[in-house]
Amino acid sequence: MRMKTSPLWRFALCLALLGLGLELGLQPGTARAGGYGGYLEGDLTFAKLKDGDLHRDFDAMMGGLGLLYDGNIAGNELLNYRLAFGYRLGRRIIDGQRNETVNGLTFDQTLGFGLLRNSRIRIWGGPSLRIDVDWYSSSGDRDIVDVSIGVGPRVGINYHLNDRISLTTSVAYHLMYLSENIESNGANETFDGPQHIVGLRVGVLWRGEDDLWK
Repeated sequence: MRMKTSPLWRFALCLALLGLGLELGLQPGTARAGGYGGYLEGDLTFAKLKDGDLHRDFDAMMGGLGLLYDGNIAGNELLNYRLAFGYRLGRRIIDGQRNETVNGLTFDQTLGFGLLRNSRIRIWGGPSLRIDVDWYSSSGDRDIVDVSIGVGPRVGINYHLNDRISLTTSVAYHLMYLSENIESNGANETFDGPQHIVGLRVGVLWRGEDDLWK
């Protein structure tokens, strides 16, 4: 699969290393707190791909569910590191005509800054790195695999029901670089280009005993 070099890859690597570093202890106490949970989400996707003079555009509506981890859900620390991994399914309209069912996996991580923090809510926002792998079979016995990576802002709210459970919701926009590999009758063709994803995510988080407002 042909992948072009992009500054997004370097930024994504830096963000990943920064987030992991924070979770490993660059922020004292954060790694001992945090909590786990699950989420539901919905995405709208717009992409314009090309291979030379050939163009391939699509819109998609995707829904998904997955697992969440956040290193600072309710505490008074400035930073939080959020990790999500999930499965998604949806419909893709290609070139305004063909309607295909798409399956996929998504992975994203966010470095959040607590914009408003108190004992009841935490409003946070920051840069987010996202990686998607989608696959489907189109007409004419064509097997198609998409790999995309991108960055963008995510803003969210955590609402603390009690000392152990928080509700969370967030919205995000990601500008992605997408590479689409189409295999048909032993031949391969690759389209690539920009992809825009706007999504809403809601979830529930169970917090550790140290993740408290202090």
